[in-house]
Amino acid sequence: MKRKAQILAIAGTSTLLVAGSLLVVPKISHAEQPQSETTQTENTTEHSSQKNTSTVSGTTSQGITYENFSLSFHQLPALIVDEILAETGDEVTESSAILTVTKESYDALYTALKKKLRDASSTYETAKITYETDLLTLQSTYAEDQSAASLAYDTYINTLEQLALQVSQAETDYENAKEIINTYPNKIKNAKKTLKQYKAKAKQYKTKLEKASKEYEAAKQVLSEAESKLETAKSDWEALETVQQYIDNYTKEHTEDSNNITTLSAKLLADATEKKAAYEEAQEAYNKAKTAYETAEANFSKIENTYTSTTNKVTSLQTKISNYKETYQTACKNIKALKNTYQQAVSKEEKESISAKETYEQKCFTTEAASTNYQTEKESIEETLEEAKEAYEDAKEALETLEEGFTDYTWYAKSSGTLSYIAYESGQRIESNTAILGYADSSVLTVTFSIDQTDIASYNVGDSLSLQTSNMRNRVTGTIAKIESVESTGHSSSVTYNVTVTIDNADGNLSTGETVSIQSDMMKEDEHYAKEN
Repeated sequence: MKRKAQILAIAGTSTLLVAGSLLVVPKISHAEQPQSETTQTENTTEHSSQKNTSTVSGTTSQGITYENFSLSFHQLPALIVDEILAETGDEVTESSAILTVTKESYDALYTALKKKLRDASSTYETAKITYETDLLTLQSTYAEDQSAASLAYDTYINTLEQLALQVSQAETDYENAKEIINTYPNKIKNAKKTLKQYKAKAKQYKTKLEKASKEYEAAKQVLSEAESKLETAKSDWEALETVQQYIDNYTKEHTEDSNNITTLSAKLLADATEKKAAYEEAQEAYNKAKTAYETAEANFSKIENTYTSTTNKVTSLQTKISNYKETYQTACKNIKALKNTYQQAVSKEEKESISAKETYEQKCFTTEAASTNYQTEKESIEETLEEAKEAYEDAKEALETLEEGFTDYTWYAKSSGTLSYIAYESGQRIESNTAILGYADSSVLTVTFSIDQTDIASYNVGDSLSLQTSNMRNRVTGTIAKIESVESTGHSSSVTYNVTVTIDNADGNLSTGETVSIQSDMMKEDEHYAKEN
């Protein structure tokens, strides 16, 4: 990236001054106020990274503000001065014609800049498409890496959980076996004791059940006999009642036989009374037999349930004892194997946990590297796009600056003042870093430094630098206003170029004739900064 020079404000109007692009500066503003106190050997520029002890000096003189025209692109057709329309000492106003350039040189430069703009625009549009494609691919790869990292984490956690589960299960099995070996002998003993008690109770209940069964059957037999007698007595009584009813009806119809019938009726009544008493006696006997039967049945059912429950408990205890014995024998048989399994599970957990962690950490490292690579690649494609965009904007700005700087092939003054400097004559090429003209300005001072040819490439019009005056401890800030396009000395061993710097002196703290110095490498940009800016 090209480092942009500082924007210089203009009284009335202003134009961007950009190092490395076409540049118009109607009038340079005052320099910054003095800076904080420093030593003479420290780095005094905004972006300096190299230092040495050599210094260059110059003497302040009456201030001049300059108008510049600059191109950033190399190998472009040069603008050739056609005619100079003003002289040093002229009072000019804004839009006064200063010089013209040849139509051929202007058209050639315009065509070249137009082509650069078209090429830069095409490159920028292609770069935008490439950026979107590359970014999508990069994001897809990055998402896959992140997904793999998430999966690796899940796998790692799942592995730890499975190993812990295996240890827990093996430990539980081993502890259960120990518990069985320690407790089951006593359980078997107690169960056998309880079994013996239930067997004794079952025997007792069996005897009671047999007795109750006999009593129940006897009561059942008595009830059956009582029921039969009751039915007979009831039948006899009901029969006599029926006969008595018939006789009563017959007497009402045959009164002539009333004496014989009355005798018969009295006899039947006496028999009926006897049968009724027999029936009632049979009824009472039946009720007693039924009550005795129901009591015997309930007692038998109760004893039978108790006996069944007791025999079921005996059977259950026998099964439990058998299971206890089998479980105990199995535990005794497997205890060593279970202990070994538990110990192996613990050892496996220790080893495989470490292995799983190493695998996971390796994946994390790979993912982190992928993340770093993603950021690097993303920055790279963004930088490529940004470079294409800046190239397009530089080409666009260059063409605009040419069009704004020259109207009808003529350079017009951008402000009013007394001309104290005109850089060109007819037929000369307009150089990028050489001011076209300068105005006398009492609010600023100027100082010219001779910069060695090995350092001149680090200086650009518009750059700021820190200066040390001979009678002031504090530094002041100057702005590079002009760089001569030809060397000031031509010795083979030492070639230098004149660099003119303006210093704000609105407060009058400085005067003409003062010595001002800078370190010769103060304006050098480090390689990294130069690439980025």
